[in-house]
Parts: sequence; C-alpha cells; structure tokens
Amino acid sequence: MEALFLKLFNMSITASWLVLAVVILRLLLKKAPKAVTVFLWALVGIRLVCPFSFESVFSLIPSAETLPNDILTTKTPAVDSGIPFLNQAVNPIISGSLAPNVGYSVNPMQVVAFIGAVIWLMGIAAMLIYTLISYLKIHRKVCEAVPYNENIWVCDRIAAPFILGVFRPRIYLPSSIDKQDEEYVIAHERAHLKRRDHLIKPLGFLLLTVYWFNPVMWIAYILLCRDIELACDEKVIKTMGIEIKKPYSEALINCSLPRRAIAACPLAFGEVGVKSRIKSVLNYKKPAFWVVIVAIIASIAVAVGFLTNPKSNAESVKTYEFTESVDIIKPSITLFDNGEFEFTFSALSSYICFGNYESDGAHLTLKTDDGEYIYVFDILGDTLVFDAKASSDKLWSSGLYNGAVFNQTEGSDDSSNNDNNSETDSTGSQTGNYNPYFNATVLEVYKNSVLVEPFEGSNELKSADKITVSTNVVSTHPVPELKEGMQIRIVYNGTIEEIYPANIPTAFAIYELREIDGKLEPVIATPPKSEAATSLIDSDIKEIYVLSRPSKGQIDKFTVSKTYTNNKLKQLKAFLTTEYCEEKEADNWVKFNPAKPNNTKLALVLSDGITMIINIHFTEGSPYYIAIGTVEESFDTEKDYSDIEYTRYIAKAVFGEFLKSII
Repeated sequence: MEALFLKLFNMSITASWLVLAVVILRLLLKKAPKAVTVFLWALVGIRLVCPFSFESVFSLIPSAETLPNDILTTKTPAVDSGIPFLNQAVNPIISGSLAPNVGYSVNPMQVVAFIGAVIWLMGIAAMLIYTLISYLKIHRKVCEAVPYNENIWVCDRIAAPFILGVFRPRIYLPSSIDKQDEEYVIAHERAHLKRRDHLIKPLGFLLLTVYWFNPVMWIAYILLCRDIELACDEKVIKTMGIEIKKPYSEALINCSLPRRAIAACPLAFGEVGVKSRIKSVLNYKKPAFWVVIVAIIASIAVAVGFLTNPKSNAESVKTYEFTESVDIIKPSITLFDNGEFEFTFSALSSYICFGNYESDGAHLTLKTDDGEYIYVFDILGDTLVFDAKASSDKLWSSGLYNGAVFNQTEGSDDSSNNDNNSETDSTGSQTGNYNPYFNATVLEVYKNSVLVEPFEGSNELKSADKITVSTNVVSTHPVPELKEGMQIRIVYNGTIEEIYPANIPTAFAIYELREIDGKLEPVIATPPKSEAATSLIDSDIKEIYVLSRPSKGQIDKFTVSKTYTNNKLKQLKAFLTTEYCEEKEADNWVKFNPAKPNNTKLALVLSDGITMIINIHFTEGSPYYIAIGTVEESFDTEKDYSDIEYTRYIAKAVFGEFLKSII
C-alpha cells in the first residue's frame, strides 16, 4: 500500500508540472479554439493514468521520481525534486528526522509512508461517499421526470437544465424554462453529448478522487469544467451562427445557478463560470488560421516536453554481487538509473542477459529483452534476496536458487553498505548500515534457533541482554555448528521483536568468530567437497546415458542412450564440482526404483575411463535426493548397476531443476 501511494505521489508531482504548463498556455492561447485547451487537459489525464513514460532529451520535467523507490529502505532518505536549492533545503530535514536507527525495530520513513497511505485511502473513501450522496440527491429529484422529446426529459423539481448519466445520458429540463431559451439550452446539451463531455467530466472527478491530496489537481479539475463549458458554447455558436450570441448569452443568465460545491456528475447549463462564458460568447470570432497552427504546435510541444521523462544518467549504477564465494558461478546484477539492467554469470559459458527492471521499493523485477526470463528479488535495505517462486521457470542455467542473497558492492552508489566495508565500533556492532550485524556469545542452542548475549556496548544489548535468533538464515552460507560459549556474528534485517528474550526472526547469515591477528574476524563455514566432485576435477564428461521408460525385465538396465552437447556436459560438471550437492543421509530416502516415473538413472562416461552412475529420486519439491556411485570399467548399456556402492546426497533445488532439464 505504501509503495502504491509513493508511486501515485510521484505521478501527481510530474502531472503538476504539466498542469502549470496548461494554465500558462490557457492565458497565451485565448484566441485559439477552446477545444485545444480541453485537449491539453486530456494530456494531464494521460500523465495521471499512465504509470510509465518514455525518456526524452526534450523533457521539461525536472524529476520523474521526486520520491525515489528506495526511500523507504535506504539509510539516508532524500527527495530528488530536480531543483537543487529545494533538495538542499529539504533533504537535511528528512535525513535528520526520518533516517532509520540501528537497533530500532521501526523505520520512521516507513511509519510516515504508512500513515500517509492510510490518510490517502480515507480521503478517497470520503470523496466516493460524497459522490454517491450527491448522485442520489439528484436522482431522487428527477425520478418524477416525464419524457419530452427523444432523450430529453422535463422535471418540476429542478431549477436548471443538465445532463445526467454516463452510459444512457439524459437531458433534463426544468418545467419552468422559457421557450425562448429552450432551443439554445438543448443545442448546448446535445453538443456536450457529441463531445462526450458526460464521460470526460466524471473521469476527471475520478482522477481527482485518487489524487485529492494534491491541491494542484483541484485547480486542474475546476479549470477543466470551465474549459469544457467554453468549448461547448463555442461549438453551439459555430453551428447556429454568430447572430445568436446575444440571445444565447441571455439564456445563460436566465438559467444560471449559484456556485455550489465541486460537482461530480451533472453537466448543468449555467453551473460554471457564467460571467466568463458570457464574455467569451460575446467576443467570439472565428480564429485565424495562424492561431490554429500555433495552438497545434504548442500542444505538440507540451506533449513532448511534459509527457516524457528526463533522460536518466546511465552511468549512475548500483551493483549487487552474489554473497557466496563460489569459484564457478558468481552472478552479479548492475542496475542503471535509466531502468535497464545487466545480469552476468561468470559460470560456464559467461552468460550475460540484459533488459529492463521495475521496483516498488519492496520488490525488484528484472525482465530480459527477449521476455524469456523474469527474475524477482525481495529488497531488504541494500540486499537483494532471490524469490524463485515468483520468477520464471527457466532459471536453472543461471545457477540461482531460492533465497540467494546479493549485496551492494564497492563502486556502487552506496558501497558503504557492504557488510565487509561497513564501519564498526569496538564491540563489533555495525554503526552506519541499514542491515546491521552484531557480535554475540552463544548461551543455548535449540533445533531451529539459538539464544545469544550481545557483546558489551553493542546497540542490540540496549534492546535486550538475551536475544533468540532463527538459524534458518536467508543467506546460502552454511550456519556453523553452534555450541554454548561460541562467539558468533549475526547479520540481520534490523528488526528485533520486543519480547523477552528478544527475538530476531530474520537473519541473513551467522558466522563463527575467530581471533585473527589479534582481532575477532568472521569465518565462513564451507563443507568439504564430495568424493564424486573430487573425481571430476581432473576429468571431463564425455557423454551421458539416460535410462528411459524401461521394458519388462530390464528395469535396472540402460535401454536408451543420449549424447549431449559440450555446453550441457560443462554445466553438469559445474554443478557436481561446486557446493550444489552436499553429502547427507536423508531421513526419508526412498530406494531407487526405475519403474516409477519420478525416478531416473544417469550414467556419466568420464574421459579417464571411469563411469559414474547417478540415481535420482524426484520428490514433489526440493530437496532432490540423489545417490552417486562409480565403476572403473567401460560402460555397458546391458549391465545391471543396482548393486554397486552408492553415496547418498541431497541436491539443492537449482541442481534438481537442471537434472530435470536434461532427462
């Protein structure tokens, strides 16, 4: 809700610049056709409705995003109005009063945004209730109206003529209307219907309902209503002739209404700006050709200048790198301020993809140019966490898996937020980072959590002397084997639940602290590589044989062989020689049964003559269970390999998806 409110707030600011331009042009183009001004107001509506825009060097908007997408999560919230002196005056106040504090469970900027969003919704509700009550009052008055001619109705309970209705509009006339005025009134209201004003005005009021918090939008709506009436008056005079100017003006006076509150629906004949309308009618002259041309050129210039966004600086970037130290797969994301991204993987075939990204402050979505891949990340301060479930299903080649964490790196816009470069105090607490960490001593170890005592002097100790931390960390770094008395570092999202003991429900990583050169430094726990991985280091996979649907009596024999491209073989080797497989005894291991469709057997023929046999058991979801065995002999498709010695492993989801793709 807060992200939507901030998006609409930014859209209203950009539209406000367009409103200012239209107001100025109204004064400069007094002799131009009034329909031109209504067209300019239509451009304002487009700017308010369309959530995106093209970039142009001709854009006259100072800033396309006054409130940046990351203003709710950044450690130094600031606005970008595009006006330097305004930024210099406002940003110190915002940064000083709304910047998040390390150790606090609430971000002040997020609180302000939430309150603003709630007030905004309450305002919308009030506007809609006002519209409903107004419509019901008018509808109750005309319920006794009688048909007069075609879609014209006559009513005793109304004081002035108007149009009511959107899908089946009707013209309502007061029974007391003077017959001399009737002709001009009907011509005026029919001109409204031909111009579709009965649709334009409610649409304008609907936009006002959404953007009610911006006073400029109220000015725009009032002027829109006036310009609609002026354009309609002009159309009637052009149709009926300039000789009707005087009687038409008299009809305006006779049917005028006292100024009421902002109207949502009816198009009343004498409701808006009667004095200015009479003056416009009496002074009407057919506009000169050059005036029309100037008006058209001005409208095009306004459209180009205010419907497009200023060109962003593509050199201004943010770079995020994968937190795991994996030799083969090292994804990194580079986001450019012009809405484009570059996603690189130094794995295997140096995969690089490009495209555009969108961000609502809480989520980052990357879409490749070919539309084949969509990557969705949760934004946690200066950290991106990959959400495989929300992303496209063709991501095995990326080497990504659910929960993979990316951190901003040195050289990006806010490199100080990298865990390794953050400023720390003597206690090991982070002192200038939105994603804080702290050092602590383990008191008790539980199945899915650990109770710790923060180091003396740390900010977290101000919250509680004992904190329970979840060991189901977001990071892919393995959690070390925790023991009582161990000193550890906890990287988390800044949220501490104020209970006793206090609780940190989301931890990014937990590291063991060891004394190195007289200082306590975090050490990443890395599991040893498997024997199967070791046997592949100096060998290549020549080909893969896959057990397909077996015939009766040959359920343990390879009946069909497949040979794969070098690229596939390299990818498979990369997975097997990194930490995507870990040796583990699975509690619910199911013995391989090739007769079941969710079980598969692979034979990898290596360059050194060794054959590696892989039994795969696909479950409904991750993890995927595999068993690997080797034989130092030539591979035989007719031989039964069910009796060789296997080592059981659990394969992470990305490896399981890759295996599915090659069988």
